[in-house]
Amino acid sequence: MLLPVPWVHRVPTPANRRFARACAALEEAIGGAIRHYRRAEEERDDLLSRIIAGDPASGRRPDDREVRDQVMSILAAGVETTATLLTWTFHLLARNPEAERRLWVEVDAVLAGRPASFDDLARLPYAKRVLTEVLRLYPPTWMLSRVTVADTTIAGTTLPRGADVVISPYALQRDPTVFPDPDTFDPDRWLPERVTGRQKQAFLAFGAGRRRCMGELFGMAEATIALATISGTWNLRPARPGPLRPVPRFLLVPAAQPMLPHRRHPGGEDHG
Repeated sequence: MLLPVPWVHRVPTPANRRFARACAALEEAIGGAIRHYRRAEEERDDLLSRIIAGDPASGRRPDDREVRDQVMSILAAGVETTATLLTWTFHLLARNPEAERRLWVEVDAVLAGRPASFDDLARLPYAKRVLTEVLRLYPPTWMLSRVTVADTTIAGTTLPRGADVVISPYALQRDPTVFPDPDTFDPDRWLPERVTGRQKQAFLAFGAGRRRCMGELFGMAEATIALATISGTWNLRPARPGPLRPVPRFLLVPAAQPMLPHRRHPGGEDHG
């Protein structure tokens, strides 16, 4: 998507060789896990077991290639994106103490020091608003591409069938005509009574329409549980001062800036 010229990726540059080695290691790890699960007799209630089990209604079980493709999709679309979202979130919370305090109040009241679970999600609305606002400011998927399937006109511009269209959620979600004071971190802009139709249309962190990310609900649940669980025990602070600097790679990631964890307790602040 970023460089759609096939031969460029076959040139034996150091970067391409590193990528090839990483792909080979990943393929071996996935293949080994599938073989292990195929041989195992004990029942497991995890995602890979469910993929291998297939569709109980039809009795059809996927072959190894299909299982591999499903696992690769989850790793590519559902692991690094969530990790990147959480990284941005803790950096922004460290720079916005009032939002962090409100998150702690909610987490402490709901969890009282225990890990979060799926059943807690409905009682963590502020945590979800925090994550949504982080996704608005720093969407991991910062660029989307589409191809027109018919001649069309968008905003007065005529696009022929087969045209490549590049969309930037990062830019759209900072439009001041849609999001007032767009550079301000304000989780409450996602309160139900404040959300406008234009905001819903401009928020493309998960895409839109028929190509909207099918893992959106899973990803938000996963991120909310992780955020609440970590925040219930730890207070993260940047190891050194400095502004946040986005780095546009395949995902939009922050420039390397380690954070130090400080233990906290429900109802308490930083305990060093």
